[in-house]
Amino acid sequence: MFKKIKPYVVGIAAALAVGGLSALVTRGNMEIYDTLVKPPLAPAPIVFPIVWSILFVLMGISSALVFKKQGG
Repeated sequence: MFKKIKPYVVGIAAALAVGGLSALVTRGNMEIYDTLVKPPLAPAPIVFPIVWSILFVLMGISSALVFKKQGG
């Protein structure tokens, strides 16, 4: 059973690791976002980490699907 989900675990872990690394590199930039003049419909700062986490999980799943499709 683990053999079936291993590509998904590895793909999601790799994508989240890249996302975590990019968060470490750019961690001070949310203060810059707070100082900008934003339009009324601009998302709240809490939305960004939630949406990016979802996107990285989806990228990990898609990379696992591509890997499995190629016979991995």
